[in-house]
Amino acid sequence: MDRQTARTWDGVVGFILCFFSLGGFCIGLLGMGLGALVGVASVAEGLRTGPGAAIVGGLLGGAAIFFSLLAMLQFVGGVGLIKGRRWGHMLTAMVAGSQLLFGLMAGEPFSITGGLLAGIYCLLRLTGKLGSKPS
Repeated sequence: MDRQTARTWDGVVGFILCFFSLGGFCIGLLGMGLGALVGVASVAEGLRTGPGAAIVGGLLGGAAIFFSLLAMLQFVGGVGLIKGRRWGHMLTAMVAGSQLLFGLMAGEPFSITGGLLAGIYCLLRLTGKLGSKPS
């Protein structure tokens, strides 16, 4: 694959990653709101049901914050891919690896597939096995 074709594919993969990471960020915001709602509802009830609801709300909010940050890192990596920068490939490979790991732990096939494909593509580009090495 020549340099121009590799840059074109970087742009396509970067756009797809940006699109899906913005969707993941929106879902993370929804999860944060849901976690806050559960926490506020448990406090409004005066913790009559025990602290379980507040703990669940805190865990849900914390997980949503983590996944929102991961989605934003993926978005930044996608922008780096679109620009054809080496740091974009490295960041995307690292975030894809963590996405693959968490997808395996959760048993979620979309995260497993997306993380695996993005990670393999970026690693092949970084090593020069698929087109020239990014600058």
